[in-house]
Amino acid sequence: MLEPNRIEKQYWKDLWRYRELFALNLELSKRLYGPLHEHTINQLMSLANMHLYPGLQGDIRHLNEARKLLEMAVDQNKQLFGAQHARTLASKASLAGANRRTADRARARALLEEVVEGLTTQLGRGHQDTLGELSNLAGALMEVGEMERAEPLLREAVEGMTAHV
Repeated sequence: MLEPNRIEKQYWKDLWRYRELFALNLELSKRLYGPLHEHTINQLMSLANMHLYPGLQGDIRHLNEARKLLEMAVDQNKQLFGAQHARTLASKASLAGANRRTADRARARALLEEVVEGLTTQLGRGHQDTLGELSNLAGALMEVGEMERAEPLLREAVEGMTAHV
């Protein structure tokens, strides 16, 4: 019998073996397109995600490397697309997730508040993407002890997602 998530675990193991190629691809992209190009930022995000590999989550060096790369991606997306662009907001959400894993919960909360505000403006409060990040924000608020703020946000997210099902 296959263990749950076995395919996903194997996927990450296989992907991790190719991390040097991801780093090389990023460097080549910088040379070909420059640092402020959509393709280069995609490669930067891919390399950051490599460091968030589930098997490395206990290793603070990899989490800090992921945070560093994601901070670069946020800055570059802001420069290229603007602060409220979907790509910038997505990279901020990824950075918030990395910050939550490294216990920088206050920074994660602040980033998620920005993401929810931006997605609400761009897509509306009831959009699935907004609701997903609203749920993440509620989780981040719970982690810093702000239960009274978290509960109504989580309820809103769950009710909104339920309406989409």
